[in-house]
Amino acid sequence: TSVLAIGLQLFLGGINELFSTVGLNMTAVMASSFAPVPLTLILYNHVIKKHGFANAYRYSLVIFALGMMVMYLCYLFAPGMETWQMYAIAICGGVFVSFALGSFFSITYTVPTFLASRELELSGNSVSSMYFAVQGLFEGVAAGIGTGIILVALKSHDVIQLLPIIVATCAMLAFAMSFFFAKHLANMGKEEKPALPNSAN
Repeated sequence: TSVLAIGLQLFLGGINELFSTVGLNMTAVMASSFAPVPLTLILYNHVIKKHGFANAYRYSLVIFALGMMVMYLCYLFAPGMETWQMYAIAICGGVFVSFALGSFFSITYTVPTFLASRELELSGNSVSSMYFAVQGLFEGVAAGIGTGIILVALKSHDVIQLLPIIVATCAMLAFAMSFFFAKHLANMGKEEKPALPNSAN
């Protein structure tokens, strides 16, 4: 999830930098990214129950990448569009992103909690603080890379338009890495189908 965190922090810290270059106020766009989160979390939790954490995570990553590319297209064609058209496309991208944001923030808590409870079940050791500390460490490093290195480099080299592409690339890299999840993590949250009773002979 650290690769995802790099892209997420880059989005949160830099998307306004991108659209400010074309005169687009990001208030409506960011509202469209965050306002639907409670509803999109319901859908994310439904996918987890049906297909497990790994598939729900991948679904969120794909939608996040699509949202980034919609925003990139908005920036790319901004000079030839009316202001309302630019807002409409950017808000559409924001809604796409909303399908992923809530799930990404929830992962910060659900994954360490699940791993800690499994450790307690298997070994009897309560090490939840260790899992959260490690999670916080990696997210802090990811935030530093995203906003402290990549975003600064994009601005200093005047190539801020590459931001959505880099974020989408991080999402797709995280998608590929998700296939290496341990089986118990991949199936986290999946509801088991009740076993059918044996038929009488």
